[in-house]
Amino acid sequence: MGQIIVRVIASLVSVAAAFVMNVSPSINVEGRGVFEGSASSSSRSSLRSAKNNAIKSADNGNSNSAEDNRLNGFADGDANNPDFKLPSKVASSFKNSDEVVSSKYALTSTGHLKSLKTGDIVTDPKIIGTKDKQPDPLAKSDGRRFTPITVGDLRKAIRRYNPTNSANSANSANPSKVRLISSNQPIPDESKSSAKAKDSTILSSKTATTTDGVVRKAYLPVTNYGVEWEDYNGSQSFFDGNGNMFAYNARGVIDVSEHQHEIDWAAAKAAGVEGAIIRISYGWDNGYDKYAVRNINECKRLGIPFGVYVYSYAETPSDGASEGADVARLLQGAGVNPSDLSYPVYYDLERWEWAGHQPPTDPYVYQNIVASWWNQLASAGYTNLGVYSYANYLNGPLNSQYIHDRTSWVASYGATTLFNITTPLGGWQYTSSGSVSGIQGNVDLNAFGTRPTTATSRAHIDFTWIIRSDDIAVGAAASSSIYNHMEYRWLAYDLLNKQWKTISDWSVSNWASWVTSNGDYWLHCDVRDSFTKKPLGNKTIAFHYEIQNAPAPVFTGDTVISGTYAAWRGSNVLLGATTNNPNGYTIIKIYDYNAKQWVSQFKGPWALWSPKPGIYWTHFEAYTSNGTLKDTKTYAFGV
Repeated sequence: MGQIIVRVIASLVSVAAAFVMNVSPSINVEGRGVFEGSASSSSRSSLRSAKNNAIKSADNGNSNSAEDNRLNGFADGDANNPDFKLPSKVASSFKNSDEVVSSKYALTSTGHLKSLKTGDIVTDPKIIGTKDKQPDPLAKSDGRRFTPITVGDLRKAIRRYNPTNSANSANSANPSKVRLISSNQPIPDESKSSAKAKDSTILSSKTATTTDGVVRKAYLPVTNYGVEWEDYNGSQSFFDGNGNMFAYNARGVIDVSEHQHEIDWAAAKAAGVEGAIIRISYGWDNGYDKYAVRNINECKRLGIPFGVYVYSYAETPSDGASEGADVARLLQGAGVNPSDLSYPVYYDLERWEWAGHQPPTDPYVYQNIVASWWNQLASAGYTNLGVYSYANYLNGPLNSQYIHDRTSWVASYGATTLFNITTPLGGWQYTSSGSVSGIQGNVDLNAFGTRPTTATSRAHIDFTWIIRSDDIAVGAAASSSIYNHMEYRWLAYDLLNKQWKTISDWSVSNWASWVTSNGDYWLHCDVRDSFTKKPLGNKTIAFHYEIQNAPAPVFTGDTVISGTYAAWRGSNVLLGATTNNPNGYTIIKIYDYNAKQWVSQFKGPWALWSPKPGIYWTHFEAYTSNGTLKDTKTYAFGV
């Protein structure tokens, strides 16, 4: 019997790097998938090696709602990201309006920092400082950034995400987003369906039979909220989870403090770090961050563009002036001239906790604090300045047009920034859970670049493929928040012969038949608007194809559903079903339990469904090539 091997080889990264400057189009190579059971042990080992060595992000989930963005720190803690798991309970003494400021603590309306678990007041001076000494603001969250949420949101998240809420949660592809419901009701009569079948155009390579492995060479990693680094019209760009451009001429930037310890900056630069925002201090009269001077000198030595930030503890405009004067003094002491700063000096404004003190709540007070800080630095010659914060705070105590006009860096760990940056330069801190070579533990990852003056959108693209006896069926999942009519072009680059080959020229079909021989390839797909011909995006993966001994056997077994998939993609649900028969097909149906009728039906392995709140059954059917129904699976869940 013949053996078909489809795999990603780690060495393709260096091969791709050697040719990327000499071929057209310019592309980013992304490895995607090993077919377990058919791949050789050496290929699986190569992928594991590539996956273990590649920089990666530990964020999970896929949503773009404001609530889900606020819950980012807790949503899906796992072995790779254990720090911000959901606590098992929250003390009953907390009000829903109290603010969670780390995975361990919450701040009450009276200004007390308390343990989430016990409700006891925190007295540790390392966490809350003393009346005359400000604490390290990152101490309460173990050195990591944390975007505050309310206790009420946290309680909802515990009920929503805790896997003990459903006995069947282990069967859910994404238990944190889909709530399974037990039901003893019979499956409805399919003949009563009011929806006609339509071809599915939504695909994804994330099925039960694949394992992701990212081997990006030049880009920092991304989260699973759909944000993307992408080449757009020859410019490295960053797109949000809805497919809208955040910035072009974008660069991957990390922000660091002493909590990242001693950084191997050469290794970080080689891993894709293109800039850094370095914490120089916090408050005033606290001296340098322990590694600030070293980090600054290393960035200078290696030519890594950098800026700095200071965390504010200001209560009054006078405090703001003190913080501004202190930063100017520290910069001068570290030998940082204004011309050395490629990125701004940032004023980090967040709700703080300091024993015996209260943060401002009036935007007018904060406006005067920012103005005082700004004037001190400007008078010292440092005019490249900016404000950093997060959406909730910017829409609350920082809700001042003066501050908003100066805010060029925001934190949001979901699909969008939730705040419109209007400055020419924009920075988005899109995760606090990045992992980069040369840095111990987690690090914040950011995209900094030029903000577009007009709305620019691209399609989010995923790949899937089916190995058949005579060819490989390749498919693209292209989804866009703006463009509904798209067409596709498929290309393959033979790494041995150094030649491009057109698999399928521009057409509205997102499937193509690829006939090829053994070898290593780049599989590339371009997507454009079918009316205007405007490019919407592209994607390339490194692809190894090999047939050993003989062609694959013709399918002769019983057709069964080998796997199902369900997960949120933005406000939609992506549903999928795989079958063991490469010549067969699937149909996905949705039954509205409350309305007692079938509401949607899709022909194809993938479907993108936009549900309303309610209880539904998802029904998956597997057919042979001649249309004989052979297997079904049905699941119930609530939205």
